[in-house]
Amino acid sequence: MAFEIKSYIAGKSDYEGKGVYGSFKFGKNLNIRSGVDALQCQQALIEEGAGTFVDLPLFQVNADDGNTYFFGDTGKIYKRTAAGVITVVYTDPDGKIIGADQWFDATLSYLYWATATKLNRMKLPGNWTTDVNSGSWQKTNLDSVPWHTMKQADGALQICNRNKLAMVGYDSSYTNEALLLRPEVVAKTLIDYGDQVLVGAGDGRKNSFIFPWEQAYLNYLTPTRIPVPSINAIVDAEYMLMNCGTNKLFFCNPSTRDKMPVLTMDGQCYPGAVVEDDGLALFGVFGGANSGIWSYGRYKKNGVLAYNLEQYINADEIGSLGKINGVVFVTYKKDGVSHLMRVDSVNKAQAEYITLDLKLPAERPITQIRLVTDTVPTDCAIEAWYSLNRSGSYLQAKMAGDVKQCVSGRDPIFLVGSNARIFDVKLVLIPSANTTPIVHEIYVDF
Repeated sequence: MAFEIKSYIAGKSDYEGKGVYGSFKFGKNLNIRSGVDALQCQQALIEEGAGTFVDLPLFQVNADDGNTYFFGDTGKIYKRTAAGVITVVYTDPDGKIIGADQWFDATLSYLYWATATKLNRMKLPGNWTTDVNSGSWQKTNLDSVPWHTMKQADGALQICNRNKLAMVGYDSSYTNEALLLRPEVVAKTLIDYGDQVLVGAGDGRKNSFIFPWEQAYLNYLTPTRIPVPSINAIVDAEYMLMNCGTNKLFFCNPSTRDKMPVLTMDGQCYPGAVVEDDGLALFGVFGGANSGIWSYGRYKKNGVLAYNLEQYINADEIGSLGKINGVVFVTYKKDGVSHLMRVDSVNKAQAEYITLDLKLPAERPITQIRLVTDTVPTDCAIEAWYSLNRSGSYLQAKMAGDVKQCVSGRDPIFLVGSNARIFDVKLVLIPSANTTPIVHEIYVDF
């Protein structure tokens, strides 16, 4: 007899050892939305500007001058040109930049950024030595809070400002209190939604709210309560999704005030570490066991809404996510060193897949693991590992002749010869450049 596993499109399971058809216990660097229901390696990340980043960028802004700007947590502002050249163009004397975006007036474009209590701007194109806050524009009356996340929304630049919204208008007018929220909440994130701005604010204890607002109204519209201490980041992909608290993913429909917890994530996000990618929601998640770029959603109407670790990153902190010309960029910090990475279109990453628990009614001999694969490409490999009775450690299964890897041919058989009541399989897929092994089916004989 044999366990049969033939689908992988449902992503990481909501439960530790069980799940819906096509889900798995864990996977990393797996491409599960290619249009083929098979295991294969995802595109790798490659570093840009190694050694350039001396602090962690928390926001990315694609500007009208053709450059992308990164805003760091000690006040550095970096410019990346269309050619990929990265330089430090400015250092804010007030330190950590906790919000940034682009906004306009009738004739010019500006970069705006906020430190603890100050709002600054720089005209584009311009001279970073003479044009920062030209005309004595700097505003100095923001409330001192951890985040002044800002977005273009509802015809203005909207800025989180404790329990208020600050705002810059199209005529460069400014107020630090365009909208007053509830007194007990602190706004952390916001998003443009049709003709409204949606503000995510929490009390830090048990409740958060999505506050909708249109400038035509003096007050916010009916808010939606979310039972979490904070709303960290919002992304509007196929659905409006929010990373909340330390590790929760929530769905919210602001129009109907419907809300629903979706799943437990592998950590939390910063406000600037979410982005939509062709209808898929991407989150820069850290603080749990597996940091990296996690996705939720689907690419096809009939696809499965799946949670998947697209690119694993060994990170202490992930600062921001963004897209430049359709390519995803991520900033992170590890052991005090900051990095900028982008998805590499010509190289794939080594991938791992772990099955859900395969349970027998009593302890039985497990004889072998059989795979149905494409022919393994040159310089690629497949390894099979297994765990007995949820031990947490994995033993490597070997092919005949004590061979550890399948490096050629197709449909390898890995020998086990161990007794177990609960058994799970870990496959390691090793790519070469932009080619990957492909596994279609897994059979575990007992």
